[in-house]
Amino acid sequence: MAKLPLKQDYGPRDFKTAFAARVYLISDEDIRFLFERAIPGGDCTPPRDFAPDPLGLAHADQWRLPAFSLNRPLSEDEEAMDAAWDADFKKTCITEASYYYESLLVQTVTSTAEHPILSWVELRARCYVAWRPDELPLNPAPGIERRFFTMDELMSDAHNISSHSRYVFLRLNDFMSQHGSYIY
Repeated sequence: MAKLPLKQDYGPRDFKTAFAARVYLISDEDIRFLFERAIPGGDCTPPRDFAPDPLGLAHADQWRLPAFSLNRPLSEDEEAMDAAWDADFKKTCITEASYYYESLLVQTVTSTAEHPILSWVELRARCYVAWRPDELPLNPAPGIERRFFTMDELMSDAHNISSHSRYVFLRLNDFMSQHGSYIY
């Protein structure tokens, strides 16, 4: 019988991240969450014909959470979204979700011009409740479509949701359960 080592090394302890990205979980009053993806060319568009995710966090044909890189200067829309979240965060009680701010370490699933596949990325996730989704400060980039999904739609296999987006949602659900409420 072989002896097991007393201390096992489960993986690296230090990670060199390729970049940091801000990910927003944007919810409406009906607890539906905003996702985006490249606009397909038609009803039966093969995945290779979708525009790739600029951050490499999702495959081209997958729905993903709105996100942007923090390693470059922010656009006016991105600055406005951060300012809107900061304003809500300072209020005393909107919802528990407004206080969600977590840093997650993930790997890219595709390569981009800036980094290769499987690069480590720090996702800085925030939740924002948009009482009027038509007035969101973060506008979609050209060629991007948006849609709100319910939690049941998000967790089912009926829609092609990126694994990183589902992971962020599960972390939000864990955060909410610690505060006495659940999203899913």
